[in-house]
Amino acid sequence: MDSESLSTYHPPTDDEIAYHRGLLEGTHSEARSISEEIERQTTLLASLRERQRAFTDSVSKHSAFLAPIRRLPPEVLQVIFIWCLPTDHNPSFSPKEAPFLLSHICRRWRDVAFRTPRLWTRIHVHIPIYPEALTSYHGLGSACDTGRLLESARLTQEEVDLYRCIEQRWEEKMHEYRAAIEAWLTRAAKCPLTISLQQSQNVSDSTKGKEEQDSILETVFQVSKQWKSIQIHAPTSTLERLLTMSNHDLESLEHFAAQWDISYRRAYPALAPAGVGAGGTAGEGSGHSNPGITLFSSAPNLKRLSLQNIPHTIAQLHVRWHNITELILGEFTIPRGAPRHLLFAHRALDVLEKCPNLVRCRLTLGNPHAFSISPTGGGHQFTQIDESREVVRLEYLECLCVLEGDPLGNFFEFLEVPKLKELVFKTTQYARPSRAATQAHNNTNPMTAASCLLPLLERYGENIEKLRMDESIMPIEDLQRCFGLLKNLTHLKLTRRSCIRRVWHSRASRRVGQTDLNSVGSLTRSIWERMTPKVPVATPPGFVDSEVGSEGGMERVVSCHRDSDLLLPKLTSFSCRVHAPELVQDHVLQFLRARRHPSCATTLLENFAIMFYSTEPEQRYKDIPGELVKLGVNTEGMGLEVKYRRTYGDSLLGPNDFIVTPSLRPTWPTTGDRPSMFFGVGDIYEEDE
Repeated sequence: MDSESLSTYHPPTDDEIAYHRGLLEGTHSEARSISEEIERQTTLLASLRERQRAFTDSVSKHSAFLAPIRRLPPEVLQVIFIWCLPTDHNPSFSPKEAPFLLSHICRRWRDVAFRTPRLWTRIHVHIPIYPEALTSYHGLGSACDTGRLLESARLTQEEVDLYRCIEQRWEEKMHEYRAAIEAWLTRAAKCPLTISLQQSQNVSDSTKGKEEQDSILETVFQVSKQWKSIQIHAPTSTLERLLTMSNHDLESLEHFAAQWDISYRRAYPALAPAGVGAGGTAGEGSGHSNPGITLFSSAPNLKRLSLQNIPHTIAQLHVRWHNITELILGEFTIPRGAPRHLLFAHRALDVLEKCPNLVRCRLTLGNPHAFSISPTGGGHQFTQIDESREVVRLEYLECLCVLEGDPLGNFFEFLEVPKLKELVFKTTQYARPSRAATQAHNNTNPMTAASCLLPLLERYGENIEKLRMDESIMPIEDLQRCFGLLKNLTHLKLTRRSCIRRVWHSRASRRVGQTDLNSVGSLTRSIWERMTPKVPVATPPGFVDSEVGSEGGMERVVSCHRDSDLLLPKLTSFSCRVHAPELVQDHVLQFLRARRHPSCATTLLENFAIMFYSTEPEQRYKDIPGELVKLGVNTEGMGLEVKYRRTYGDSLLGPNDFIVTPSLRPTWPTTGDRPSMFFGVGDIYEEDE
């Protein structure tokens, strides 16, 4: 009998039954022996694996014992530990980063870490908000509206008990947090401290949790004699307490950065003496000074100062301005319904005149939230700076960043900056006419005059190496003039805020009398041609220029200008935004091909980023990286980024542009502490990205 009978369904015969029963007896016996062998081998394998694990552990322990790092003296370990600290922010109580991580490796490392004061000289302190009870918001559309109504939600007894448990747990955690901060600062011994502090307050009742928060603040304030750098983002009450610190020796303080949290502020600053109003400009006083602000007078070595959302005038600060080498002055704001402190151009010159040793400076001048198209400025009085005023000479200034909230007029004409290397200029103003048009009409109105940036570039353009500017305010001819003045520029980033201004162009043209505003803020084909060096290249087979509609267009672009007319010959990094990619994409390709050509007389382009604002899907345009490969352009080692952004009607805003990304750690304003940063202005000037 064969095995085929086993797959049939007919009933077995007597002979088949006897035969298969005989087979089963031998099969059962063989199966039992195999099972016993498997069990024996499994036991043996488990024993071998256990021996392997033991030997592996032994090898690991002996290897770890013989590791070279064990023989390093504590002094070397201390240096290594210090290099493990984060460089882009102050360390916190995170178990994933030094120094907290280093103290949880082994006992020896813990002892070494605790005996290294320099490892604990930097700390970020975040004071969390007191737990909020459930509330409902009625009829108010803004989170910063101080007139909102808060109505307590109806809670069940179970929810009330849960909320009280959360409150109790928060208070216990704050006591533990204060003790941990105190221990951290104690380990720093007498070393200078770098502290960043962020505090949030309860929305419905700012007095909740105040005792616990004040205990943490007091722990930080007790070591004020060791402060080398203090950065703080907090409500007005905390900052006023800090500014009025008295009898404190702050000789070690070199850097002070403060940002007032004005989201829920309902009261006026309490420091103004009787008879002094809240209005006026940031640089003006009323014949009185504020005797309450004593912090800066106690810091004789203060060199770096950053103030954001300032509720006080400059005259009230009592800063030793002649020592300042880095200055950042943001907005001057107070609650809604009250007059605003604004730093206008003429007052900014008064401040700069007091700071002869400035090296880096960033200023917000006027109201950066006003997009006025009125020639009168919507009620503000914009006057040209008096010609009899003395010029302010900043002998050491290398980096300058200006946000033009209100027209600056002839502001830059009164600045002498012979060592200026990096310049950032952002504006909230509408498009301006060209210089030729301004001179032809003898226009002196700062609201309708040509861009104020040209006079500065005409004097110091050859010194500038890095420039970031809003090109959408300049007409084409002034933009070409600007590029022609920058003979030694290596880094250029062109940004725009045209998502709002674009809608107003026609209105501004009628009311102000300007013409051809639609040509403002565009890198036209003529500009691309003048930026493209002449190189000996042949037209690639089959290449069709979209401008002329025939082969051979790229060779015509290359030879359209003389070498002496070339713009930006030393450019190595370029970032820009362009409308209508179908009109300029061939010129962009030729620009990249020429700037990457080995025989090009200009400096080799190393980084290039472009954003195309388009009305069609990006698949309908040329793939620039792919086209460069076809043209044989060597892009190895080059940073190349090409993006497309769909436009929606007259707006450049996409469907996701209103999504706010929360930040757990405040971005502190800077003017370029890190070498890799381009002037460090990305924190507040990325709204056009």
